[in-house]
Amino acid sequence: MDDFDFREPKNISTGITETVGSIEWKIVIVLILICVLIFSEVYNNVILQQISGATDGFMTTTKGKVIQTSTVVGGFIVASLLNKAKIL
Repeated sequence: MDDFDFREPKNISTGITETVGSIEWKIVIVLILICVLIFSEVYNNVILQQISGATDGFMTTTKGKVIQTSTVVGGFIVASLLNKAKIL
């Protein structure tokens, strides 16, 4: 195995290309769409308003943020499983 020196410009560009090339872009796009939905005002008004203690007026509380973040993580897991099963 030859030495890989990131200080050389050729190796930096190769490392960046390999890193960007290995990203699952379908999962990234689905995750962005999930975040846009979950952190929207519509989600806050329709879903979180129904859960006691999740909102204080129009602002989410810590409980509401935990619910939002858990939903995003759950969406990531589902998207990852769908991608692994070649459904996505």
